[in-house]
Amino acid sequence: MSAEVPTCASMAECRAHDGERVEVVGTYTVWDPMPDRPDGLDPPTQVIIAVEPDGAGPYLGAWGRPGHFRDLAEIASLDGRRVRVVGTFHADMPPHPTDPPEAASLGGPCLHPVESVRPA
Repeated sequence: MSAEVPTCASMAECRAHDGERVEVVGTYTVWDPMPDRPDGLDPPTQVIIAVEPDGAGPYLGAWGRPGHFRDLAEIASLDGRRVRVVGTFHADMPPHPTDPPEAASLGGPCLHPVESVRPA
């Protein structure tokens, strides 16, 4: 990666670059909002990049925007693997583009837009 793009492997390092283009190194981890998912429902397609030391990390893509729900082929090839992701880090996920300000939404840090995801 180019020297001008900071690399972060912890949330503290990422938060130091809020609003900036970064490379995040961590574990590609499917996040399921329904841990007791009933049979017959589509598999979860939301992903975080788990970083050290606690396994928390940014979502890939901002809620309600293209790229937040990840492709099943990408998930099958990368889930549980160390990856390098380039994108813009947001300490707080931007609100859903069509929701009024008082609407509830998915929150937390994210990378948006995501430029690339590749094995580390």
